[in-house]
Amino acid sequence: MAKHLSSKEQEVVQVLMQDWQDILRCTTIDQALERVGIPFSHERRLAIAACLLQSAEIQEAMRWHPATYILTNDEKLIARVLIQHEKDFPRLPGAADLAQALSLPEEKVRDGLAALAWVGFLESAGKDVRLAPDSRSFLSGLGFYYHEVVLESGERFNTNCALDFFLMTHRPTRQKILEALKEGRLPEVASQIGMSAKMIAAIRQTARTQAWSAPMYEEQQATLNDACGFSTERIRIVVDKGQLRELSPENTWYLRGGG
Repeated sequence: MAKHLSSKEQEVVQVLMQDWQDILRCTTIDQALERVGIPFSHERRLAIAACLLQSAEIQEAMRWHPATYILTNDEKLIARVLIQHEKDFPRLPGAADLAQALSLPEEKVRDGLAALAWVGFLESAGKDVRLAPDSRSFLSGLGFYYHEVVLESGERFNTNCALDFFLMTHRPTRQKILEALKEGRLPEVASQIGMSAKMIAAIRQTARTQAWSAPMYEEQQATLNDACGFSTERIRIVVDKGQLRELSPENTWYLRGGG
């Protein structure tokens, strides 16, 4: 592990490595920082990210593109707005416009743009920024989507899809998926561009054993923080002991359908 990281920052790396052993978790650096008790900073996050990218062992543990773990969830929303904007306008919106559109502090947006440039999604063009020539490659796998789970303890982590949240918190959903696996109705995971061989192997192992090794949270309250893929509107779902307790906005029908 890189010597320039403090002992607490090295602990963050250990939290990430431990979480990534769980097939349902794709915890981000900022979420691990919070769990260890270190205040988030853009610079500290990039130092840890550089450490992750220098280690072949750590990269092997990543099931998705490194940006999935390096970027915060707000930064993924920023990237999604930029992609949508680029379709119709010659210039990308600046930090002030993005801050207003997403109800975020402008300083946080500026750090987010710097992070997006650091991972290679953006490049400088004088005073402006523009999408990098290979920016579309970031849309493979999870792309800039996120599905954040918050437990009663306050622990936060991202999961692969919204369905994973219901699998963890609702026994009937989990039983239905296991039954589908038992009958051989397994999606063609190899077609999921951006998914690592490790992720594919883990899913196939689950199909063979008919069991999840990951912890489940059906006996406690858990919250899903998400965002609409078409409007970046934020979504909140609260499930308490397997029962739906809160849903906003009220017309969140897609997630209600288990998608």
